[in-house]
Amino acid sequence: MTASNKKRWTEREEQLFVQLATRFGKNFKRMEPHLPGRSYSQIRSHFYNHVRRELGREARSQESQKQIMTQKQEVEQVQYQEANVPEPDNSLVYTFIAFSEL
Repeated sequence: MTASNKKRWTEREEQLFVQLATRFGKNFKRMEPHLPGRSYSQIRSHFYNHVRRELGREARSQESQKQIMTQKQEVEQVQYQEANVPEPDNSLVYTFIAFSEL
């Protein structure tokens, strides 16, 4: 493919591509008649680039969710610990004061 006939996929082609990929899977020959102006190799390349791109997004999304959940758990743990801090035992302070006054 030369640079002159290499063109971006239009929004319409992209939508049709997703429908065809859902319907035909990796059978790029069956997709070809539905995408005029796109060759078998262009469709195949676009499929694998599209799949990689989507998998990358999904992986990043899952990683973000893990980080958010971890941070949320840490915050909840700190909040729980702060809410359940026992009151200081002032009996030792009072005992010290009582002995120091003697």
